[in-house]
Amino acid sequence: MVFKFEKLEVWQLSIDLANEVYSLIDSLPDSEKFNLTSQIRRAVTSVSLNIAEGSTGQTDPEQIRFIGYAHRSLMEVVACLILMKKRDYISTDLYEKLYQNSEKLSAKLLAMKRYISKKDFNRMSLMKVMNSIKQWSFVVCQWSFVVIHRHKLQE
Repeated sequence: MVFKFEKLEVWQLSIDLANEVYSLIDSLPDSEKFNLTSQIRRAVTSVSLNIAEGSTGQTDPEQIRFIGYAHRSLMEVVACLILMKKRDYISTDLYEKLYQNSEKLSAKLLAMKRYISKKDFNRMSLMKVMNSIKQWSFVVCQWSFVVIHRHKLQE
């Protein structure tokens, strides 16, 4: 059985990024064990976990919220990468590769969030139209009843 989130490209990209970051973590100095290492490990793991959690049986607003959490965690990863680059813990080539992968994932997360928001907005707009039609139908029925009733009274 495959879970819904496993089919999502954003989840697959987040897993790939996590694997790359975990490999990088092994090369960091011991002095960063409880600082950058710990922080980036939690942040990069949180990206895929929030995508997974938000995709399973959630309402659209809840899924949007979890995608937002995933995106914020990704921004944490990027900030950690910048700090690592500034401290020369990471090569320029690896930094640029991870940065580009993060940009791609960020763009796809934001696109997914926009798509779900638009879908939810369209559904809400449709519901408003349906409610308006129901209200107008009720008014027309009442008006028809009054007209028919008056006509009968005049006979």
